[in-house]
Amino acid sequence: MSFIPASAPANLIIQNLGGQTLSLNSFNIVGANTKAFAFFTANSGQSNCFAGELLAPKSFCFLAVGLAPGATPPSSATLEFLTNDPVNPKLDVVLTLSQ
Repeated sequence: MSFIPASAPANLIIQNLGGQTLSLNSFNIVGANTKAFAFFTANSGQSNCFAGELLAPKSFCFLAVGLAPGATPPSSATLEFLTNDPVNPKLDVVLTLSQ
């Protein structure tokens, strides 16, 4: 996920496409420039994802991530999801801020 200075936060839809309940154990911004990125309220605060949330099969929630105030390019970090998914329990999304 790439950003440029003054980018608006990106709204993400986290969806459970499986047939079992998915636990969003945690999601964090990790890596070299974590202070350059932040979580924001998505979907006017309705159905926002939170750590420990259980997503029923075929359900979803919203998460917004964007630039923290004062973020300067170049910066990079990783949005890391840890779940109870037996096949892919960890998902990483690279975050970059370029000029």
